[in-house]
Amino acid sequence: MSAIARFRGRHRERKPAARARTGQPGRRSAAAPARRVRIAPRKKSGTGSGSSSRLPLAAVWLLAVISLASLIYWGGGFHKPAKRAEPAARTEAPIAASVPAGAAAKPDAAAKPANRHEIQAHPAAPPTRAQDAGVQPAREPAPAPPPIRTAAVVPAPVEPPPPPPPVTQPALGRVAIVIDDFGRDLEMAREFIRLPFPVTLSILPRQPHSREIAELAHRHQRQVMLHLPMEPRGYPKTNPGSGALLLAMSEAEIVRTMNLDLDNSPYAVGVNNHMGSGFTEHADKMRIVIRELQRRRLFFLDSFTSARSIGLSLAEQAGLPARRRDIFLDHEQSPQFLNRQLKQLLRQAKIQGSAVAIGHPHALTLNVLREHAELFAAERIEVVALSELMP
Repeated sequence: MSAIARFRGRHRERKPAARARTGQPGRRSAAAPARRVRIAPRKKSGTGSGSSSRLPLAAVWLLAVISLASLIYWGGGFHKPAKRAEPAARTEAPIAASVPAGAAAKPDAAAKPANRHEIQAHPAAPPTRAQDAGVQPAREPAPAPPPIRTAAVVPAPVEPPPPPPPVTQPALGRVAIVIDDFGRDLEMAREFIRLPFPVTLSILPRQPHSREIAELAHRHQRQVMLHLPMEPRGYPKTNPGSGALLLAMSEAEIVRTMNLDLDNSPYAVGVNNHMGSGFTEHADKMRIVIRELQRRRLFFLDSFTSARSIGLSLAEQAGLPARRRDIFLDHEQSPQFLNRQLKQLLRQAKIQGSAVAIGHPHALTLNVLREHAELFAAERIEVVALSELMP
């Protein structure tokens, strides 16, 4: 016989006894609804008298279900992570400080626990991985400092580059202009030195301003020559002046006279003859002059006052740098003649490549040269010192 059958038999035997104790008929009360509860069979005891005092199995199950539901219901609402308590306290601090003084006197309101529904309406946020590991959350970066105001730098206006220099065409020829007979007029020498192109000053020896003019010309980068006087045809009626070389002199006298003349005119780089139409025709006398010039390393310009002069040929034979005059500019003092001679100088320079002109310290010569200063550039003729045209 199974345990369930034995339990049902005992249960039927207890029903009449129960009805006899209560004095009620054996029917169910209308107030209490009928409930069949299955009660698990009790274990056999030694005496069997304790089975009536045990609760039915259904009541035990009911209490267990109610207890479990209560734990789930009430326990889930109050489960909060421990790490969230500290931020909550920090956020409530300023709220409590803003409550007026009258409200702080009510301890019941402050101590009253929060409503269960309010707690469920605002559940706590789940803990983060950093909180689970016990790591403090990273701090927010500090705000960037305000930008430093700097004064605006205004660039200086850029000046346009200077225009390129004009392209200069190569010169078609070169000329040297030698002005003879300096030594008497210092102011006239200054004016010729001020010309915008270089002239070569040939200075007579033993004159009042010979040395002074030589020094002045040298300071202004103008070339200096000795204008060496020589005996002309028609001497002594035509006097060549102080320090002249004469046909009657011996070789020693010629050398001594030349040295005195050159010492009186410092910075001289060459020599040309003043007059000398008679002296330059004599080869023996001219050879003495050429030898002395070689010794001093000076060049020779044959003024070519005589068509029979042999000065250039003797200098070339000796290997001395030498040249002959091509144009006389002003042996006639008229503007028309000077202009014609100047144009002839330019033509000859273009044909030969170079040309040498000789003038004199006259006011008319100075003015014509000054007025035609731009003519040389327009004709692409370069004015240079005499030494640059020496071979």
